[in-house]
Amino acid sequence: MSLIELQGAVRRDGKPFVIVLTDGEQTGQMTPGEAVNFGTRAIQAAIEAERDAATVLGIKQIGLGEREAAALLTMIREYRSQVDPDPRQDYTGPQMDEPK
Repeated sequence: MSLIELQGAVRRDGKPFVIVLTDGEQTGQMTPGEAVNFGTRAIQAAIEAERDAATVLGIKQIGLGEREAAALLTMIREYRSQVDPDPRQDYTGPQMDEPK
């Protein structure tokens, strides 16, 4: 698996941006708002993965199979998407005035 790093930087005109490094090589740039969205989604995905793993383990411990686990996870994910929408839709990042 590749190592992904983010570094904050400032353009010559004073505007902030974030450098994306993959295995030490610059592979892209994003706005601070995009970086916040990326980080938020990464944390949310990690929490959901742990929650889903615990759900599957619990289902198997009570004697149900993978089919039942998959059906329940599908239902949970559909519910989750309705009550906890993707954070990228709401966050626009900090509002900054143009440099003078």
